Amino acid sequence: MKLVNFTWQDFDLAVAFLAKELKPHRFNGVYGVPRGGLVLAVALSHHLDIPLRDSVERSTLVVDDITETGQTLVTFEGNFIATIHYVKGSRVLPGAFYKLKELDEWVVYPWETKDSSRGGHYRDWE
Repeated sequence: MKLVNFTWQDFDLAVAFLAKELKPHRFNGVYGVPRGGLVLAVALSHHLDIPLRDSVERSTLVVDDITETGQTLVTFEGNFIATIHYVKGSRVLPGAFYKLKELDEWVVYPWETKDSSRGGHYRDWE
């Protein structure tokens, strides 16, 4: 499996892209699916000037880092969903996503790296 390091610079580009895509829509706030969606939710909250929500209502934007199988996001169908990465064949097709992810790729987000998480004890990537 190919390891893809998604950097903070990549994240900033993804947030800018998604904010532009989402700007025409009206949301009462943004909810980030724990844990991968939380960082994205905070960033989009600032870019779109909408509140961060701790629960989902009818017009809440739901975000996550990735929809691979769609298992996590299927609960939020009916809401507008945005993700950084999308894998074809997922049970959930987000209304907006930054990049298509290939099945043979494993994305490591900057908040998941050995150096950036829990004093270097979160995951052993070696």
